[in-house]
Amino acid sequence: MYAYAANNPVRYIDPDGRLHGLPTAIEKILDNHQKLNELRVIARDIKSSGVAGKQSIHFYPQKLRRDGCFARASIIANYLNGKGYEVNYAYANHPKDPGSDGRFKYHIAACVKINEENFVVDPMYNCEGYKTGLSKFDDWKSFQDPLDDWLGLPVSQIIPGYDENGNVIENFHIRGFYKNNENALLSVPEYAEKLLEHYEKTFDDELKQGDLNYNGF
Repeated sequence: MYAYAANNPVRYIDPDGRLHGLPTAIEKILDNHQKLNELRVIARDIKSSGVAGKQSIHFYPQKLRRDGCFARASIIANYLNGKGYEVNYAYANHPKDPGSDGRFKYHIAACVKINEENFVVDPMYNCEGYKTGLSKFDDWKSFQDPLDDWLGLPVSQIIPGYDENGNVIENFHIRGFYKNNENALLSVPEYAEKLLEHYEKTFDDELKQGDLNYNGF
């Protein structure tokens, strides 16, 4: 009965019948548009709630200086991968701290690919500010203003996060922070959440930093 709208009249319309059967190309455009809208809502929810799925990312603006973007990125990436998105990581080498004249060694965030475009889900630093926490990769990279001069680290780029079967592809930074974990029962995102929790508990208001040397117990 609703073949004219691909059997989904709530989502698709074809009032004059000229798109009978809804050509695959048009359906793909609509699907990608919906995926992007859903991703925008997810990014906004993560930014406003500080939670990705059921795991806290311990997002506190006053404690962002050294609280582990690598850990936060792994939690968000794992959540997005579970939602069925094609997930990688956005990486910036020696980027500027948007809140000062200082710079970080690097910054990393979860990145989703939709229709050959990369969108960064970053509750920390992104050109969308407090709107959604979602940016196109090129806009995100430009906002970071990376120098790409830190030797021994890759230049700013998209780093693979998961293979086609949904298995984790360990990158340099995620592997670097997870190596301190001595608790075999903790997955990377579980350890990341506990590491951020430990950082929060040990945060020194005078030093403006906490302890990132956490063993998982």
